[in-house]
Amino acid sequence: MDFYDEGEQTIRFTITGDYVNIDKVKFACPNCSTTGVELTPSEMETGNYTVISMMGEILGELTYDGGDLNEKVKQITGNKGIYALRNTTTGKASKFICK
Repeated sequence: MDFYDEGEQTIRFTITGDYVNIDKVKFACPNCSTTGVELTPSEMETGNYTVISMMGEILGELTYDGGDLNEKVKQITGNKGIYALRNTTTGKASKFICK
């Protein structure tokens, strides 16, 4: 396995046949202590979350206590949309669609 320096990298996929569909690309570091973003939303745990735009901009933080998560995200973002919510304790993140 090759390791690369921190910074911008280019990844190229070469598709040589017909009828190819790439649904998911997962990057993992088996020896890293940090966790990545999981884009499979599960039931949210209560706790503190960082709200992140899909462009990677940190928009704010919220405390989720089992109430209306949609309203809490709208208070921070002001908009409907897709956001990542990262638990500040566990580092686990999930995609959240704010309606």
